[in-house]
Amino acid sequence: MYDKPIYWINELGQEANDYVGKKCANLGEMARIGIPVPKGFALSITAHDIFLKESGIHDEIARILGPSLEEARLSGGSDMTKFEEISQKIHEMIMSQDIPPHLEAQIKAYYQKLCEEYKETNAPVAVRSSGAVSMPGQMETYLNVRGEEAVIYNIKRVWASAYSARAIHYRLTHEGMRVRDAKIGVAILRMVEARSAGVGFTASPSTGDTTKVIIEGNWGLGESIVQGLVVPDVYYISKNPLRVDNVSIGEKLKYYELLAEGTELRDVPLEKRAVPCLQEEEALELAKLAIQLEKHFQTPQDIE
Repeated sequence: MYDKPIYWINELGQEANDYVGKKCANLGEMARIGIPVPKGFALSITAHDIFLKESGIHDEIARILGPSLEEARLSGGSDMTKFEEISQKIHEMIMSQDIPPHLEAQIKAYYQKLCEEYKETNAPVAVRSSGAVSMPGQMETYLNVRGEEAVIYNIKRVWASAYSARAIHYRLTHEGMRVRDAKIGVAILRMVEARSAGVGFTASPSTGDTTKVIIEGNWGLGESIVQGLVVPDVYYISKNPLRVDNVSIGEKLKYYELLAEGTELRDVPLEKRAVPCLQEEEALELAKLAIQLEKHFQTPQDIE
């Protein structure tokens, strides 16, 4: 039974989905089977509930959502202005509240242990949303966050993003999802200082072909790929036998770079735009991991 507010990622597994959200549970499962994942910890859905209830804003959010959602339903869910108004009120409410002292102390203790493990002061982390129900692109991620207070601040930003206009609209327009119950965990992961990053698919997103792994990559952090900001390099890798069948070099004009804190979108230097961001040997190693995940989860995988 997962009833604590915080867990180390390597304490988790796929069975923890309803307690820490899909991303945290799957990262724990990956660590369990030997896939390299960043070290870190997870705030459970219980932590989010503690914050809402002990701060006294749980009932206030329900009060705001009630009549507003009824109006939105009557309009067919098409009036995004109404969702923006609801979102702004709830966002301000969440950000104005302090996390209960006992929970804040636990979060800071976990963060300090993570810093100690890496022998760093103020280790850089990613603070990522982890919904119990998949809501692709609806909630926020904050990268290269440093220091206890910044971690606390960005956890609240992730919680608030569960009530963004698009997240509220998504839950309202998808059958079986309750708008008021934002079941959200948070992953706090040691930041990876990536030379190159991207996404991998064990089935083609355009044709459904399951005989190949497709990897899309760019220089720097993976956000440029996820946000669709560049034409990436694309590697087409046959699964059996494992080989690179084709490489399409994209026009990689922009990339995200780590700063002292946060990230910045920059121009890719001219001399690197036509250079593959991955060596073929690296692409093959990534494909092996993707195939391992597909076999373990017994379904095609989409991997950042």
